Amino acid sequence: GAGLVRGDETVGRRLFHFIVGSFAVTGLIFAVSGVHKFRRAGEDEYSRFLVKAGAALYTFATLLQAFVGTALLQGVQSIHPGVFTGGDVVGTRALFIGIACATAAIPALYFATRAARPAVWVYGAAALVVGALSSMAVVRDRLRDISLAPFYRVEAQDVAVQWSPVILFGVLALVAVAAVIFMVRYALRRDKVSPNA
Repeated sequence: GAGLVRGDETVGRRLFHFIVGSFAVTGLIFAVSGVHKFRRAGEDEYSRFLVKAGAALYTFATLLQAFVGTALLQGVQSIHPGVFTGGDVVGTRALFIGIACATAAIPALYFATRAARPAVWVYGAAALVVGALSSMAVVRDRLRDISLAPFYRVEAQDVAVQWSPVILFGVLALVAVAAVIFMVRYALRRDKVSPNA
């Protein structure tokens, strides 16, 4: 494993790319939390602060991502020349859609900080970020396929279903869904209880 890490010059860039991206998503979560508080309890200073702080954090991280992403792209281009500049059409389109969605969320969050009711702008920004993350998942998948193509062909592999991981995943997925349903129901019940009760 360590040999793979040393042999790939983009590992550090990829790690930093994900760290910066996690700050952007954290900013978006702050803004969504502010909107949620705004809708539950009405406008107050704290809900406005969450929307403004979230918008600022998302904007800063996304603008920083322009430099980090460019450095990562240069590293990828040195290993696979031209892959995301038209060499792979699907990957190139997904990359530019992802960049466009992430960038378009910046003005949406700016308008959220100015709007009397920021929910539409914040949820619009969240939808754009989901689009950006989905597009970047396609980019990562295309890059993995291109990187492995000389060494690994899926169609040449013998297929044997391993049922134990599939069953474990299914059980854990059901437990996770049940836990989320329980938490949502608990949160909704708590909202109905009056503060004086």
